[in-house]
Amino acid sequence: MVGALGKALAREGHEVVLVTPLYAGVRDSFPAIRPLERNLDLPLGARQVQGRIGVLEVSPGLKVYFVDQPEFFGRAALYQEHGADYADNAERFIFLSKATVHLARHLDGPPDVAPGRTRRGPASPSIISLTRASFPATSIR
Repeated sequence: MVGALGKALAREGHEVVLVTPLYAGVRDSFPAIRPLERNLDLPLGARQVQGRIGVLEVSPGLKVYFVDQPEFFGRAALYQEHGADYADNAERFIFLSKATVHLARHLDGPPDVAPGRTRRGPASPSIISLTRASFPATSIR
């Protein structure tokens, strides 16, 4: 649904940016994803978690940014294995949410709308309301 909405908004002349995890197999399906020259280094509890950002220009006005963190998103299934949720799903989607906010700080302009998904996250609409000072500029290098 998000992809269809993004395409429809882009066709109407809006600049649309989507952010999603780089799940296992996505790069094979979309070989045109190119890495950005930015690395993520984000706090997650008592540790720092690193990741990368990739981008795919789907069509004029529509870009998809992929959060690449193999420990969290390079798994065989998206949310669960053998019928049980991954124990670290909260951390995975907190990382995705933080990566989304940090990416938004480095785009050409602030987002007008920052919709989030329901049920599994991300929590970006909650986090995006935090002040710029909450996120040091060194988070993305």
